[in-house]
Amino acid sequence: MLGRHQAFLDAVKAQQIPAQFLSTLSTVRPNGLPIAFYDGCLIVELIDYRASVALLEVNGGGGGPQPTPVRVILQPTPESSWIDLQMLSDEIGRGRWDDGDLLEVEARILVSCFFATGRGFRAALD
Repeated sequence: MLGRHQAFLDAVKAQQIPAQFLSTLSTVRPNGLPIAFYDGCLIVELIDYRASVALLEVNGGGGGPQPTPVRVILQPTPESSWIDLQMLSDEIGRGRWDDGDLLEVEARILVSCFFATGRGFRAALD
């Protein structure tokens, strides 16, 4: 079990969406709401309770300062983008898309992103 946790923590440290957890992230509903992605990124809030627990042990159970949450933006990776496209195929294409269809969708997304940023292909290749 530690391996899965370590893989997730390594991905957070690298500020990347962990591809192996995408299917889990798409089905988990904390507080009844789906996990939201913003512009393809995932915002994670980290709370480190280690210092608070240490102070509780030192103070004999007395209250100590509360940890400060830190937000980290996880960026998609090529692997997570590909898995996301495969999940989209299963959801929308009902599994009828083949690899060529998925590559076509990916190409159209890339083209629209380059033109939306105003950079075009030349800047992307530099």
